[in-house]
Amino acid sequence: MSNFDIVRDWLLEENYPLTRYNTLIELLDRPPNDSEVQDSLTLMLNTSPIQNIIRKQQSDGGYETKAIIKKYGRWEGEYGYIPKYKASTWEALFLAQANLPPNEPHIQALGNYILKKVYNKQIGHFLIGPCLNGRMIWVLSKFGFGNRSEVRSSFEFFVKYQRFDDGDYMPSGKWTSSFGRFCWGKASCYAGVSEILRAMTVVPETFWTPEAVEMKRQAIDFMLRHRVIHRRLIAGSKGFASKSDYRLGKSDWLLRFKTPNILPDAIDNITSLLMLGVKDAALHDPIERIVAKQNSRNRFVVEYAPSNVYGRWGKVGEENKWITFRILRMLKLAGAQDLLG
Repeated sequence: MSNFDIVRDWLLEENYPLTRYNTLIELLDRPPNDSEVQDSLTLMLNTSPIQNIIRKQQSDGGYETKAIIKKYGRWEGEYGYIPKYKASTWEALFLAQANLPPNEPHIQALGNYILKKVYNKQIGHFLIGPCLNGRMIWVLSKFGFGNRSEVRSSFEFFVKYQRFDDGDYMPSGKWTSSFGRFCWGKASCYAGVSEILRAMTVVPETFWTPEAVEMKRQAIDFMLRHRVIHRRLIAGSKGFASKSDYRLGKSDWLLRFKTPNILPDAIDNITSLLMLGVKDAALHDPIERIVAKQNSRNRFVVEYAPSNVYGRWGKVGEENKWITFRILRMLKLAGAQDLLG
């Protein structure tokens, strides 16, 4: 029995339905109607952290309470981005990570809320920046809303305007005003590229115009030329007005194990590339650097866990089934199960 199989069996333990459910469908390829899958799904919906998230959902499908709207104002309160990790777009991200099926009533209600409150009809995409826009395309496609015109319009905005440069491009035109200087600085935002890369793994086939295929090529090239975790800006470029490490794509941030995951990390980016059919030697080093962080039992430990979430996904310093599952899924896609151990 391989180390991969031994760890996979640990993930199948019934004491953590979130990981058991995802291991059954992602690592063992069980169909949705499988009795064990159905039982695990039911348990997942009724245990932490998923139960905690669902329990906080409001009657309109979102997570914005009267207190939040009073504090931040109606527009910002209903928009679903603040407070961080507790507003609607964040809960949608966490539930999409957990792979809840599209026909689940809570998912349908939340998807409809996002389409109504977060999508901006005037500019034709989801506000704030490339990261949220790409994230909502990914979330809504996973939730079964991929064929909605709002999702397609947001994707087409990326096709037309998304950048994949390292400081050698000067934006021009009114389109930058909808994102602002933090998202459209002197070089492409790493988070923005990561989010649209992940979204491309689930959007409908009808989205793939020749222009969209070219965008995909550029997004893949962006990640590969940086070896996923080695961002290099053009000499003399300071990158961004914001000081966020993730905008710069620093390897220590991308290789830090977080749960739940807030922005796509190295595991996510490699998984997206593999799902898009990329087989490139540039993936070997980041995969090996991820696997090198396994402990003596071939499991992986939490390095960061935000406290202001509905339901904890793990504690810093402890072995974590969700992080371990994500890494095993990546290894399976890469055909690199033997790297464990």
